[in-house]
Amino acid sequence: MTLWLLGLTAGHTLNDLYGQVLPPLLPALRAAFGFTYFQGGILAFTAGGISAALQPVVGYVADRRGARRPVLALGFLLYGLGMLSLSLAGSYTGLLLAAAVLALASTTYHPQATTLIAHRFPQARGWASGIHGIGNSIGFALAPIIVATLAERLGWQQASLLLALPAAFGAVYIWALVREPRGRSEPGLLAGITRPLILLTAVHGLIGTAGIGIFTWLPTYFVHLGRSLSGAGLLTAIALTAGTPAQPLGGAISDRFGRRNLLVWACLALTVAVILFAAAGSDLSPFAGAAQIAALVACAFAVQFATSLTPPVALVYAAELAPGGRSGTAVGLMWGVGIAVGALAAPLTGILIDVAGFTPAFLSMAGAALLGAIVARRLPRRPAR
Repeated sequence: MTLWLLGLTAGHTLNDLYGQVLPPLLPALRAAFGFTYFQGGILAFTAGGISAALQPVVGYVADRRGARRPVLALGFLLYGLGMLSLSLAGSYTGLLLAAAVLALASTTYHPQATTLIAHRFPQARGWASGIHGIGNSIGFALAPIIVATLAERLGWQQASLLLALPAAFGAVYIWALVREPRGRSEPGLLAGITRPLILLTAVHGLIGTAGIGIFTWLPTYFVHLGRSLSGAGLLTAIALTAGTPAQPLGGAISDRFGRRNLLVWACLALTVAVILFAAAGSDLSPFAGAAQIAALVACAFAVQFATSLTPPVALVYAAELAPGGRSGTAVGLMWGVGIAVGALAAPLTGILIDVAGFTPAFLSMAGAALLGAIVARRLPRRPAR
């Protein structure tokens, strides 16, 4: 392990913390603006839709121009602008515009970071991507604690304004850390899109559907069950810590046994975990009160563990499948479109919650995970390298 990798992992933590600011704020935003669960899901989906459209293009431009460093720094500046916009939002439309700026910021990080890791660790990409993925897990776990606590104590507007400040530090930090690797990709955006990459994108999207469908609404679910906003954030954070051991473990297993095999088994494990989570919160659950909350947190932990086995694997797999040095393009497509597919779960789950309640909505996510396992079996048996 190198200090550089640890430094990039810290940048990943900050990036993914900003990627999760909206779910902990949804209860407060719903109280302030009175929108439905479906409309709350649209806010979450806005980020995924813009990411799908722009992330492959941003990755391609960065590859062609050798501009990974400035693109990474620009992303953090946009996060700051997005949080400032959120603090000033006075209507649901204003919230959508702020979500769009945050979405634009999210298009910049993963294609560039994965390209840097692939260049620096050619013999242990899965492991290195897994260590880097710990930043994702820490950022996801910190977001509900920090955001919900600040929103409860200061109000959501002041909390959003305060959260704009670390993004400026992130831009300076990443500029000082990153050095541009040599080499530029071959021309041709569409030439980087292959059948295996499309399959991998579908698998990533289906895994994201199950995870996003649950974790977008998990803080709201705990509030629905009688917990405070900060308490709901803490319970969600406990579940999200599962990603810390899971990401390096998933990367290391894929180096040893292959990327495809890891993705298939992780999807099957995720299917089981989602079913158990939905059952723990149902009317038929043997648990009640504090015991039910503990069971839900434990099952959510399992959902996050299974989900978190896959991101470092999918990222390096996409880079390995990229022809002509178009790693940024390939990762941008896989990550951006995959997130957009997953983000559809937010409004769709919101509709199901509005109509049928939380338990049926959560249970439907198991189908997406099982479909992910079926599609993953069609990926090429490409040896890890």
